[in-house]
Amino acid sequence: MKQTRLHRQGSISRTVSAARKPDYDLRVIFEDAPIGIYQCTIYQFIAGNPMLARMFGYQSAPEMAASVEIPGELFLDFDQERSVVSAAMASKKAIERRVEFLRRDGSTFTGELCMKAVRSDNGDFKFIHAFIEDVTARKRAELERLKMLLAFEQENLGEIQLAANWDSSVNLELSDYTDCS
Repeated sequence: MKQTRLHRQGSISRTVSAARKPDYDLRVIFEDAPIGIYQCTIYQFIAGNPMLARMFGYQSAPEMAASVEIPGELFLDFDQERSVVSAAMASKKAIERRVEFLRRDGSTFTGELCMKAVRSDNGDFKFIHAFIEDVTARKRAELERLKMLLAFEQENLGEIQLAANWDSSVNLELSDYTDCS
């Protein structure tokens, strides 16, 4: 009887352990994600992951949750914030936008935002899930690439204009000699 009870207790603890593992795995994914993840209502920041806190200049996600007021403290442009949240609320799918965000110290960064309004089974609004990837370095690289392309085009345009000027001057000189009048 004792062995059976111990066997059942061991089996129960293995089952409980296995049942907890998916929650643990999801927590690890949330905590270690290379993007910022947060959950909020329209008026309250609920939770975020460590990467999100670092993006916005906070030491920890709990510190950020205790400090941030929504709306008004994450987006650089308040009107854009309203527009993005309204679009998410109106859509059944996640919406994506490139947004300028405001860090705690007042500096800004560019992020790719994916936001989705989560609803209950009967359609009532519950909260918003949002994912942010800091693309500031990518944006800088894109701008540098565009500057280089523009400089290259201007340089080549100058060469094309020189060639066109040379060609027209040659044509003018030839017309001096081929005038049949």
